[in-house]
Amino acid sequence: MGLSDPERINKIYFSLWRMTKPEVIETIKGSFPDIAALLPRLWPAWLGGESNGSYWLLGSGVDNEVMDRPSLFATAICGNRESAQTDELEERLDEWWVEQQDAASTPEAKAAVEEQGALAKYQRCHRPEFEGVLRRSDPALAAVYELFEECEHIRYALNRYKDELSAKGKELDALVANILGRCFDAFTSDFRFRAAWYTYQIARKFVYSKVSSNDVVVKIWQEGWLHFDLGLEVHNVEDLHEYWAKLQKKHKLSTEERVLGTLWLLDRRFHYEHKLNSMLKALEKHNLQHPTDQVDLGKVQRLFRRHNVRNYKRYESRWQNREQYCDLTGQTITTKTPAPPRVRMPKKVKKVKK
Repeated sequence: MGLSDPERINKIYFSLWRMTKPEVIETIKGSFPDIAALLPRLWPAWLGGESNGSYWLLGSGVDNEVMDRPSLFATAICGNRESAQTDELEERLDEWWVEQQDAASTPEAKAAVEEQGALAKYQRCHRPEFEGVLRRSDPALAAVYELFEECEHIRYALNRYKDELSAKGKELDALVANILGRCFDAFTSDFRFRAAWYTYQIARKFVYSKVSSNDVVVKIWQEGWLHFDLGLEVHNVEDLHEYWAKLQKKHKLSTEERVLGTLWLLDRRFHYEHKLNSMLKALEKHNLQHPTDQVDLGKVQRLFRRHNVRNYKRYESRWQNREQYCDLTGQTITTKTPAPPRVRMPKKVKKVKK
């Protein structure tokens, strides 16, 4: 499928707009100053190759009664910022979805469409996201990854065809390639990107092993909003690597494996009793409805106590209460401060008698 020049320009304009927002530059300049320094050069690289001779003849874009050319002003006013982020396949799927709803005539067909609709809603609103895992650790990491994606969009739009538009964008293409190189350096040198990828892939494996909105694991993730509990600084990279290496080989996981894996992955972030009770209630119902796919509730409770709760208490024990008197309000406040590190005393060396 092809892209018209206005569609290509629309993608480029809105990618540049998102990449050069002040809050984006502010977010990454502390951790990734080399990437932040390149971003202000994007608009000059793109607009520097544009001729402005038509301004003297036709006036600015504001003067045009019909917005029929993809100028900067016309794109800003009439452009579709959402479609700049949505590829053609997604747009076609949306159209297909409307057709399916219209074509459903029997009750069975309508039920099937509703089932798919519930799953689509889950996938769009509750699914685990790589950017989300990064953002909960450090917004700068997510911003760098999003810049990487925007650069890919720009290069696709520019180089979809080797024509006048791609020739005009040579300077922008070179700058975007440079930013991609800096992103590569960030992905390589910062281990958190790798840890986030493992976390994201493991979560996807648990959630999407059975693609159905009625699946109990999908419901547990959806009703508990567990995708918000996905983050870094819970497991080290080596443990995530080993876990994913074992999981990657399995084409099919039982419901019990997916539930126990969910508890392992979320670790101390899943430690509340009410969340466990909601999970057990859903699993009890599942066991009644699926006699051949049983989940051992005892295993679930034991793992929760020995893994999730224990690791949460261990994490919390790193902090200690401290009382401080506030001169302004005249009251004593209890605050939590990092506990001092434990100092291991050297072992006594026994003297050897001569």
